[in-house]
Amino acid sequence: MSVSPYDITIAVFIRQLQNLSAYLQKAEAHLAAHSLPASHLLGARLAPDMHPLPFQIRSATNSSRNGSLVKNWAYLPAGDRKDDDATFAAMYARIADTVDWLKRVDRGEVEETVGLPKVFWTSGVEGKGFKLDFESGLQMVSEFLLPNFWFHVTTAYDICRMQGVPLSKLDFVAGAVPLGRQ
Repeated sequence: MSVSPYDITIAVFIRQLQNLSAYLQKAEAHLAAHSLPASHLLGARLAPDMHPLPFQIRSATNSSRNGSLVKNWAYLPAGDRKDDDATFAAMYARIADTVDWLKRVDRGEVEETVGLPKVFWTSGVEGKGFKLDFESGLQMVSEFLLPNFWFHVTTAYDICRMQGVPLSKLDFVAGAVPLGRQ
């Protein structure tokens, strides 16, 4: 049995974004149960120089789209914090839209483009940010996009945990999607 680039990108992104949404639901329930305002989580960050929860969600969703390797691929930067994604409803919508988009990615298209070079600036603007130059889409995904995706998903989880949301490792790995054969 061989593993395809689609299996290690699109399928992984979909599963973990669904889990991310599930632990945001637990976070929102935690806020309600403890009469805490949404700002208790929405403005939370792990360290003063890190971005808050909505940025982590935006970065995770953008990283998954960036890892899609579709034919019309273009790097999508996370950008600065936007007011339009600073609510739980907006974060759920962003995740759902991204999952729907990923579900439409054609497996064959990923297989065809995985060997093509990828060059981009992390800001999305030439000359601004870091220039990354990869020999192939597979190299870009394995060296940059998967680590970046997992960093932001994990940071979102950690922010919730730090703010008292009762999440477990099982929520992280199987919050919305059961493990193993169904």
